[in-house]
Amino acid sequence: MSFVMLILFMYGLLAISFWGWGQLLCRGIKCQEEPRPVLAMWIGWATVLFLLQAIHLFQAITAGWSIGLVLIGLLRGLGPFKQWVSVCFFSWGRMDYGFAIGLVFLAAWGAGHAMLAPTNWDSGLYHFNAIAWINQYPIIPGLGNLHDRLAFNQSFFHYAALLNFEPYFGQGRVVANSFLWLLGVAQYSSTAKNLLQNPQVLPSDSPFRLPFILLTFPALAFLAASSDGFTSPTPDLAATLLQLAVFPVFLEVFLNQRENKQSADNLLVFICVLSATAITVKLSNLVFGGLSILLISIMFYRSRSILLLKLTGFCSLAIGLWMVRGVIQSGAPFFPSSAITFDMDWAMPKEAIDNCANWVYSWARHPGPHWRDVLGNWAWFWPWVKRYSHYYAELSYPLGFSLLSLCFLGFWPGRSWRLLRPLGWIMAFFVCALTFWFIQAPDVRFAHALFMLFCPTCCCFLLVVLKSKLPSRAYMIAFGLLFLISNLHFLGYGWKYKFFVTRVSLKGWQAPTQAELNARVTQFGLSVLVPKSGDLCWDSPLPSTPYFNPNLKLRNPNDLRSGFTISRATP
Repeated sequence: MSFVMLILFMYGLLAISFWGWGQLLCRGIKCQEEPRPVLAMWIGWATVLFLLQAIHLFQAITAGWSIGLVLIGLLRGLGPFKQWVSVCFFSWGRMDYGFAIGLVFLAAWGAGHAMLAPTNWDSGLYHFNAIAWINQYPIIPGLGNLHDRLAFNQSFFHYAALLNFEPYFGQGRVVANSFLWLLGVAQYSSTAKNLLQNPQVLPSDSPFRLPFILLTFPALAFLAASSDGFTSPTPDLAATLLQLAVFPVFLEVFLNQRENKQSADNLLVFICVLSATAITVKLSNLVFGGLSILLISIMFYRSRSILLLKLTGFCSLAIGLWMVRGVIQSGAPFFPSSAITFDMDWAMPKEAIDNCANWVYSWARHPGPHWRDVLGNWAWFWPWVKRYSHYYAELSYPLGFSLLSLCFLGFWPGRSWRLLRPLGWIMAFFVCALTFWFIQAPDVRFAHALFMLFCPTCCCFLLVVLKSKLPSRAYMIAFGLLFLISNLHFLGYGWKYKFFVTRVSLKGWQAPTQAELNARVTQFGLSVLVPKSGDLCWDSPLPSTPYFNPNLKLRNPNDLRSGFTISRATP
């Protein structure tokens, strides 16, 4: 229990600190309105992530930096937090307290679940090592030469490194994703609570506001049940949660613009800052994040030109910094893409970058065979369809239901689908994002939350038409049926794997698997640790790699900070 209390305490510290950082950024951009608490926490998290990447250019992320950044946020966030608590104390009703208690119970469960031993394969392959390099050294030139996965340049690892408080506390992976999941739950539940307090709002409101939140809410429960990101420091869960956080706010702003309603400045800040951050967390978010920023810019380029100019500057700085880090680690700002490379002495060979990219694209289509047998043809397609037809909760059911809903709308008598013309941008958004996903790397995990968002979006298209045809009572019944049918895959998954609720650690955090390692020496005298068998290094000492290269050497002998390079010459 003491371990759970410690993690709950850290959740509280992070919430207030990120709230403070969010306030600081919004104040710096000169937003006229104070952001909602949960949205401010998301903005603050993204701000700290940006600062960590900048600091790591020169310093390792140790306890001093962690404590300093958290303390600055606390000093700014305690004032609004105290004011919020005092207001809540006098204005909360029973339902508010019920939601608060429920959130605390979920936080306790999330802490207990996150303390289980990590099981994510990629965490054993490179996540733990990537975090260790951030905690122990400033950014290392040519780190991808040691292990190509370390060049993926995912900013999430800086957040996990922040939470390690090295050398005093090394369990940041327990807090990282579980805290972000709680932020997502708090964001959605605050909207759901407002609906339960005022249920008469549902029939009169747009389906893309409150109904969309309710239709999407079960996805958060599914992530808790199915994702291994609670126990492992994987950026995949963070990327999914970012999409789930951004899209409802994007819909809110989009609808306000269509209805000539004013949108608060902080909502635009939230969308742009979180979308840019999502790209740095996972490159697979490129179209999702880029489209979100582009559409917001198109909608408000006249009315909010000054604000958009500031946001464009911040987003450009964040993505530019991320690209610079990519060049330093691999020579390619968009690794594993070799479309742009720089000729540095530490740069990875172009063939090594292309080989890594080809394996990613190939594995997403047909795991197992060599990429030469998969890429460049369509022989992988039917095995892909057969494999993912069994992923009913993640892909087949939500995609099938979405397409069926669209077909139903297309054949609706009276051409009622014309009501959806003003919402065409939303459909175009998904067409672009899903097309990019399918063309690049059609593994369901690289889609992140796209299918979790596409299914309720199609339900809302149906509700727009039904709202024009049905009286309020019948519309409420139709919404309830749609909610059940569109979430049958989550309900079925939850019933089948209901034992996940009891999967918590009662003995504190469980250690990762310990890999058995051998020291091997390159032709140039560099000693690296290599697993005795398999590919997984887990939380091994540095430097380690599962892929030993005898031509690897340090740029300056006996100085790890100088970086790694590949030599084609004989020593």
